[in-house]
Amino acid sequence: MRVLHVVPLLNLNLGGVSQVIPELADGLTKQGVVVEIATMGSENQSKDYLTNARHGNLSSLTKWLWRNVETFDLVHLHAVFSPSISVAGRIARFKKVPYVITPHGMLDSWSLAYKSWKKTPYLKFVERATLDNAAGIHALTAEEKGQIFGLDLRAPVFIIPNGIHVKEFTDLPSAETFTDCYPATKNKKLLLFMGRIDHKKGLDYLISAYAKLRSEGHGADWGVVVAGPDLVGYRAQIENLVRTEKVESAVTFTGMLSGEMKLAALAAAHLFVLPSRSEGFSIAVLEAMAAKCPVIITEACNFPEVGKAEAGIIIKNDADQLSSALAGLFSNSSELRRMGENGCRLVNEKFTWSRSTADLKNVYADILAGRQVAPAWTTS
Repeated sequence: MRVLHVVPLLNLNLGGVSQVIPELADGLTKQGVVVEIATMGSENQSKDYLTNARHGNLSSLTKWLWRNVETFDLVHLHAVFSPSISVAGRIARFKKVPYVITPHGMLDSWSLAYKSWKKTPYLKFVERATLDNAAGIHALTAEEKGQIFGLDLRAPVFIIPNGIHVKEFTDLPSAETFTDCYPATKNKKLLLFMGRIDHKKGLDYLISAYAKLRSEGHGADWGVVVAGPDLVGYRAQIENLVRTEKVESAVTFTGMLSGEMKLAALAAAHLFVLPSRSEGFSIAVLEAMAAKCPVIITEACNFPEVGKAEAGIIIKNDADQLSSALAGLFSNSSELRRMGENGCRLVNEKFTWSRSTADLKNVYADILAGRQVAPAWTTS
């Protein structure tokens, strides 16, 4: 089986979709699938299976797809609202090559409402044809599947979550590896946020909630670590909020962390917080749980399994709810440990790349055989 993955941009420094695609490619390769990646641009290709990634602008990508798409059994498109994805879908349809598309959370209600003035007409006049004619739409969660159904698309939807390599989190570096590099975090219990610094991620909720607790005399022995890239200039707004709330001494910005330093940050963290307004399916939450770090997430993270497994707390998009959740855990070390153990168990049982890519290979096989029997098609 030969499968072409098409993604607008692949940059391993950005995390998110750029982190997921290489893992999918690696896992599928181990499952015996021949994988190639086509993209308009890629950076930091550190793994062998990325050596076939194509570079260039939309015109050169289009020409390459036109010449080569028929050499693949199936095409897997990643993201929506991108000309490269629309073009790839159109070419695949013309050449009669089946394709699936993974929106990566970009079709949820919050994302569609954000800049709706351009997304609404693009979805109606351009992207709907790509989605309607897909052999399958890949949802990461049951919640995302429901949101996709709400768009009344013709294509069937299957569910396969993202995963991680749990072995990477079983023998973490010492916490001091992180705190020695960031002295302001020494001798503190740490709230860790790890993700893009973006309005969508709800960092303002975290800063406001933490500041409220500090003003009430709680959490003086806790600090906040903000780890992630600033791609849209939003960090300046968060830094201004930190100053306004007078918690500068407690908040540390690290930029994006990777490799040993990311693992060390997870080792040093006592609680992971992702207060997103909208989320596809966060790899960072999985990594935190694999490292036995309890989590607080919002309902918008689409991860109800966290609550069912008692691996953390799920809240609404609200700073007061976050403040209450933090207050309940700040002095409860035994509960933090219990949640951490539960989260690690959950990830090991259900959210590994080996399981996810095996399920994805089965869905590919279903499509090529004209059937829908793999469990991913029917998961509710």
